[in-house]
Amino acid sequence: MLGLFRDFDTVGVRETFERLGLDALLDGGVAEAFAGLTDVICADGGLVDEAIARDAWAETVDQLGALGIESLDAFEAAQKQGFFAAFLSNSIVGRIFHDIAVRGFKVAPVIADFRTVERELRDYVSAATRDGIIGLTPQSFGDLTGPSLGRIVDEIYEVAWSLLETYGDEGESS
Repeated sequence: MLGLFRDFDTVGVRETFERLGLDALLDGGVAEAFAGLTDVICADGGLVDEAIARDAWAETVDQLGALGIESLDAFEAAQKQGFFAAFLSNSIVGRIFHDIAVRGFKVAPVIADFRTVERELRDYVSAATRDGIIGLTPQSFGDLTGPSLGRIVDEIYEVAWSLLETYGDEGESS
């Protein structure tokens, strides 16, 4: 995804779609264009990683309206950062939920409590990711490196996981 957004910045959105052979997608709406990028973005990694990425990508495409992205012809720097941060945020949350399922982590005793924890988790991860991405990409994705992005994602994940553990510990002591 980082390479795609670098190309958006350096060569342009239309040219990037053309290079990928997906320029026909630009004739539809912005959601259709982004949905058409799913296989480009979500092809790397193992089955679990790919499933998390696909789910996060689909969720981010669903958030286009909330992100204020209505046209790829006017895809501004702040919108690119917002979309990029939303995708990473959704990926981190997906990774956390996968790890909860694998580890058998008890987060909340009842479903209503879990929904509260999920909302708080999403709010924290979203804000932390947005702040981290904006701090790294003031105007362009050109200076953003994979390792620096990986560090931010891992740090946010670790803090979020610690918050869940603290919440779980508090719930057990009640």
